[in-house]
Amino acid sequence: MKLIDTLTEDNIIIPLNSNSRDEAIAELVEHLKKQNIISQTDEVISKVLKRESKLCSAAGRGVAYPHAVSNEIFTLKTIVGISPTGIDYNSPDTLPCHIILLTISPESKVDIHRKFLSIFRTMINNSMLRSEIIETNSAKEIRSLIEGWEIRQEEEEVG
Repeated sequence: MKLIDTLTEDNIIIPLNSNSRDEAIAELVEHLKKQNIISQTDEVISKVLKRESKLCSAAGRGVAYPHAVSNEIFTLKTIVGISPTGIDYNSPDTLPCHIILLTISPESKVDIHRKFLSIFRTMINNSMLRSEIIETNSAKEIRSLIEGWEIRQEEEEVG
């Protein structure tokens, strides 16, 4: 699984216009609706917020990983929003979230997002790359940064 196979330029929102966790989740879900990926936005937003009320998806270091399942998709759908100013996400380290990666899994494959998140987390743990992603101002540049990281990972695995 490659990040760039799922994270297209169309699914990288920069800048995120929201000022709160709930607004950010709604903005990301609405963007998926505009792309005709999902139609049941209220249901998806409700599922994500229900999960958030039980366990906050903010992982610290400015990153959050909200997710839900949906019966109207058949493959993993992802979208990432970048907030240069940061959003109060009730993060355990109290830092604002700048990168919010929303994943929606099909009901028949609820664990597929874990593999994707594992790869994304490995990438985003690189503090220099994380800063570059937050500081850039175009989806094309972010996609290029992700692609470059994936190429380096493949080279390290081979070499």
